[in-house]
Amino acid sequence: MKILRSLRQALGYVLLFLAIQYVCTLGAAVLGMSAFEAANPGGDADVFYDAFMNRYSTLILCVSQGATLLALWGLSARRRRKIGPQPAVKLGRRLAGCLFMAGVMGNMATTGIMELAPFSQQMMDSYAEASSSLDTSLLWADLLSVALLAPLVEEAIFRGAVLSRLREAMPDWLAVLLQGLVFGCIHGQLLWACYAAIFGVLLGWARVKTGSLKASVLLHLGFNLSSFFIGIVFYIAPQTFGGLLAVTAAGCLLTALFLVPVARLQTPRQMPWEENDYEYDEAWR
Repeated sequence: MKILRSLRQALGYVLLFLAIQYVCTLGAAVLGMSAFEAANPGGDADVFYDAFMNRYSTLILCVSQGATLLALWGLSARRRRKIGPQPAVKLGRRLAGCLFMAGVMGNMATTGIMELAPFSQQMMDSYAEASSSLDTSLLWADLLSVALLAPLVEEAIFRGAVLSRLREAMPDWLAVLLQGLVFGCIHGQLLWACYAAIFGVLLGWARVKTGSLKASVLLHLGFNLSSFFIGIVFYIAPQTFGGLLAVTAAGCLLTALFLVPVARLQTPRQMPWEENDYEYDEAWR
């Protein structure tokens, strides 16, 4: 019974995350179209909708991310009962810096692999189209959504609530793998989903290994923030296959090296509840 409840709660958090995104996107689209119809009766609504979503997609995402954080805060306020000890390791500056830099180097490795792998042009075009939704003319919204709010919200949902519930129902390795696959699937586009799933597993491993949600947040923050400048590395590198391969190999090697201090940690035996981790049973009954 406890296992089923844990699985139900894990699924509930995933659905909550998706539902808030859907409602915010739908609400913004309805408001935008209503304003357009009022100001331009008979105008080309399709053209306006495409332009509207291209310009404000990350701003809408900011709103949905903020709403998700508020929902999580509201659920935690329903029942603030700590469960179990808090054996999480203390993230000193060295370990925190290694996690952040592992995220940066991981982004460099991923970018290089995407360039080197023999994907079809159609698949690459689909990936570029999906990624363009996170690159609008509102730079401040792009930075806020992608570099700050996404690591906080996605880690709180997937490596916080979802992974914790799955660990109550199955072995740690299976819980880490399952939440990573779910994390990949929500990204939609095939290539994006594949590397997001692998990254999700790595994030889950860091969470379990350290017993701290801050670890996966720092790793995720390094990856997302570097998206805004990692292209410079490939721009200044030799524009040859060998140059691209060297940069990609360096990214893979440095990612592994920065994760060595995490791998050397002894995984906490108890469930790694942090000081602000709470059970939300009443919210899902």
